[in-house]
Amino acid sequence: MPPYVGAGSVVGTGVADTTGLNPGNWTVTFGSSAQQSTAQWNINFPYFEVYKIVLAGAPNTTAVIRIDQRNWDFIQRADINSWEAPNTGMPLTPDQSVYFFYSDADTDGEPPTVTMWLRADLGIPANSAQAGAFT
Repeated sequence: MPPYVGAGSVVGTGVADTTGLNPGNWTVTFGSSAQQSTAQWNINFPYFEVYKIVLAGAPNTTAVIRIDQRNWDFIQRADINSWEAPNTGMPLTPDQSVYFFYSDADTDGEPPTVTMWLRADLGIPANSAQAGAFT
């Protein structure tokens, strides 16, 4: 197992979709750009992964998870659910965006929330070098 170091968590709250890919519904966006994101990565590693996701939303909702322009997963129960990957998580770089396209209308008054827990693999030389910059 790689030598992981915890890199904190990020929490995003749904907003009316601005991507054009989920019109009329809630979308939670994580990324590096304040204009496109409801939550920023705020991470100091060039490579990281999401190893746990906790979802909350209106009853009986679903969600599509997308990394940049590609679908990554579909959540059948996005109203209350969690996902954890002890060995291999969702690999990302700080310039990527992750979208949670919820199935419920943004007019229902119940914006969803998504919490993602991050970690970095210190076995990756670029991450190890970055970690050394903080010691």
